[in-house]
Formats: sequence, C-alpha cells, structure tokens
Amino acid sequence: MSQHSDEVMATTDSFWEPGNYKRTTKRIEDGNRLCLDLIQLVNERAEIEKIYAKSLKGWAKKWNDIIEKGPEYGTTEAAWKGVTMEAERVCEVHLRVKERLLNDVVSEVKRWQKDNFHRNMMQQLKQKREMDDAFKKVEKSGFACFADRASHVFLMKSEP
Repeated sequence: MSQHSDEVMATTDSFWEPGNYKRTTKRIEDGNRLCLDLIQLVNERAEIEKIYAKSLKGWAKKWNDIIEKGPEYGTTEAAWKGVTMEAERVCEVHLRVKERLLNDVVSEVKRWQKDNFHRNMMQQLKQKREMDDAFKKVEKSGFACFADRASHVFLMKSEP
C-alpha cells in the first residue's frame, strides 16, 4: 500500500460512513495518476538503457581504434578485441531492453489506462464522477430514511 493511502487510512474512519466515500473515489484518480507515473518511470529507465548502450558503443569504438593502431598483436590483440566485441554485444542487449520497455511495457500500460480510465468533456474521470454520484445518491436516500426513522422515534417518545 502506498504512503499516501496509509495517511488517508490513519485519519479517517470506514468509507461506508457518511461523507467518507471520497477516499474510495480518490483511488480512481490515484490509479490514473499512478499509471502516468509508471509510464514516466519506464521511460526514464529506457533512456538510461539508451545512454548506457551509447556509452558502451563509444568506449568499444575508441578502444578498438587504439588496438588497431597499437603495438598489440597475436593473442593479446585478440583478447583485447574480444573485450570490445563483448561490449558491442552488451550494447545491443541494452538497446533491445530499451525498445522492449518502450514498445511492450509503456504501450501496454497506456492501453490498459485507456481501457480503464475515461475522461469526460471537462477532463474529469468518468468513473470517479459516476461513483461520486452513486455514493451521494445512496447517502441521500440513507440519510432520508434515517431522518424519517429518527423523527418517528422522537415523536413516539414525546407523546405522553
């Protein structure tokens, strides 16, 4: 459970008590925001993978050029070139990780978010508005029923 949820839970009573439903509907907004945060997190990780791959490639090219022009030969040259070739392969792995993060993870989260969170013309989340309306309707009818019952009991007690 997130830090934000713990703070809300510690300061409020159960959601089914009058006026406390907002805690439940806030979870819809939080879910949408958390999708955006997750997308940002994965995008940043993909950028890190890209930068690392670029650095490895630059490093491998630099040392490959040095080896080509240097005095190394035979098995020493082959060992050094093996290290740079391995760096180039690792570079490719990190570029594939970046692509999979962007193409698989981000696109899947965006698709799920689009399927599960819908905005109306005023950019409000449709599901939150519908749940707010439903809770208000239930509370209103519940309070009306409670008020009728309370006034009936009061009248019964006030009669001699």
